[in-house]
Amino acid sequence: MAILRVCMTPLTTPLRLDDSVVELLSSGVVIYVATRDAQNTPALASAMGVQVGPDRTTVTVYLPQASAAETLNNLKANGLFAGTFCRPSDDKTVQLKGVLQSVRDSENADQALQENYRGALVEQFAIVGVPRSLAKRLHWWPSVAVTVSVREVYTQTPGPHAGRQWGQGQ
Repeated sequence: MAILRVCMTPLTTPLRLDDSVVELLSSGVVIYVATRDAQNTPALASAMGVQVGPDRTTVTVYLPQASAAETLNNLKANGLFAGTFCRPSDDKTVQLKGVLQSVRDSENADQALQENYRGALVEQFAIVGVPRSLAKRLHWWPSVAVTVSVREVYTQTPGPHAGRQWGQGQ
């Protein structure tokens, strides 16, 4: 797959992720990427791995090639991304919304990052009682690296603050 770069008109300016969001994203979270097509029909794909960009205004998520075709088609068509990141051990959850920057096949360095990420996720699942042997069966390679520019961050942890913009009471 060739690298696809998308130049979408920014809905808002990029948002810089704070330390608490970066820590959550790196702790072994369950990741769902939601998109929609031109008829507003939703599509959902699981991702295995996330990497925050050096300036903290972008994230790269890794979608398994075998199960992400519809999501990738939607992203390429309209550039709109919504990702939910939930840590199983405490249900701490954040939603990131953004605009697609690029799509490319994952490389060896990405595979190593994903292996480390998978290890953290397996341990998170073990904390809540999911056997490691079962969690290790999650499909994740080969993958596609999807980089998005973050525009919005929301608290989605269950409770009275769910749905609020991050920083307005987590």
